[in-house]
Amino acid sequence: MTIEKNYDSLDSITWEGRTISIPSHAEEYLQLRYGDWKTPGRNFLAGHQDSSIAERGF
Repeated sequence: MTIEKNYDSLDSITWEGRTISIPSHAEEYLQLRYGDWKTPGRNFLAGHQDSSIAERGF
């Protein structure tokens, strides 16, 4: 499965009272993008090192 395929269909979750769209098969997507995504990187700062985070209208 490619990362692009995960955007063909989206699921939604509720997070902090907001409805957020997420890729279908989210765990497969995370594995493809980050590898061992379940083990936190000690010095990883998502807001600085990962351009996938974007907040608009919050």
